[in-house]
Amino acid sequence: MSNHQSEHSVTPPPPPPPPGRRSLPVATSWSAGRRVSLAGAAVGVIGSLLPWATMQALLVNFSVDGLHGDGKATIVLFGIAGVILLTSAHRATATVVLVLSSIATLIAGYDIVNISNFATQTNSSSALIQVSPGIGIYLCVLGGAVSVIGAAIDLSK
Repeated sequence: MSNHQSEHSVTPPPPPPPPGRRSLPVATSWSAGRRVSLAGAAVGVIGSLLPWATMQALLVNFSVDGLHGDGKATIVLFGIAGVILLTSAHRATATVVLVLSSIATLIAGYDIVNISNFATQTNSSSALIQVSPGIGIYLCVLGGAVSVIGAAIDLSK
């Protein structure tokens, strides 16, 4: 036999990926409820970043976004719900999303009531200062409600 390699040598397969470098699994089941929940969670994340309260004093407008308060909690809750929706195909996904979105919605709803009460007191005591809930807090409640409805749709099947 000769020491020459055959002209038709086979290339060895590539090495396996290093340990610890796994990609996230992707959910394969995209039911209507899952899509609705994901859309609601996305709206909740966006709402968490937008103004939760606005104030007008004379010619000055001022707003406070959600990350200066409870929006930190809602963005985490909606974010976790979104990641779970994107990566898990398990039946319990809908239950977890329902709980997370419900908590975030209750937090934002509670803050709407507090801001509205403060606005009523401030607005009635001074004609120069007007306080009101901002668009972000309303989007958090809307997104949370939509996400809860989507999870309930999935659980009803």
